[in-house]
Amino acid sequence: MTLRRKAAAAGGREPDRNHPGYSLPKDPGKPGLVVLDAMRLFCDSASPAFVPGFPRIEKTLFRLVDALMSAARPVVFTRHVHDAADSGGLIGRMYGRLQRADDPLNALIAAARSRIPPALEVTKDRHSPFRDESTVGAFRGCDTLLIAGVQTQACVLATAVDAARMGFVPLVVADACASKNRRLHGQTLDVLASGHAFVCSAAGALSLFELGEPA
Repeated sequence: MTLRRKAAAAGGREPDRNHPGYSLPKDPGKPGLVVLDAMRLFCDSASPAFVPGFPRIEKTLFRLVDALMSAARPVVFTRHVHDAADSGGLIGRMYGRLQRADDPLNALIAAARSRIPPALEVTKDRHSPFRDESTVGAFRGCDTLLIAGVQTQACVLATAVDAARMGFVPLVVADACASKNRRLHGQTLDVLASGHAFVCSAAGALSLFELGEPA
């Protein structure tokens, strides 16, 4: 199913195909995958910050993870945590509440934890994990960075912009990302595709890199 048909079937807005990022990159090179904040905070329905769209993408997300891992490509899961001395910068000013280290909602969900290792886990305290440039080392030898997880309008967007700054080709996997609502998700995909990243489906990404279903 195409990205356009998936959006319509889900009741969301269709992407604006005039944006150049909705075409697939040529000569994509070697991929890595970053999965943003698959934490209980956003992915557990009991959490006050639960992202309602996550259950719709969960199966696709982990199928993508498993395909990359089966091909021995780098996969990184991030967790968003602030230490006690951190004011949070803009995040602290905007939301007031910061995710501190002792909060049990910081934990990755079971499906993510079970894949570490060989997948890696990194913590971050801003929207993008590339604020700490040491994260780049996890993707040594990669040309393209597949980006998935939550939330599309925040960490996914910021990570795509930073990935490009660090020299990667960012490719946002639309049906493996979620926001608090479909409208915001779709609007952000259009912003990304307007000049910040390529955007495609998980099936499109697997086909582009000739990655089959995991064994």
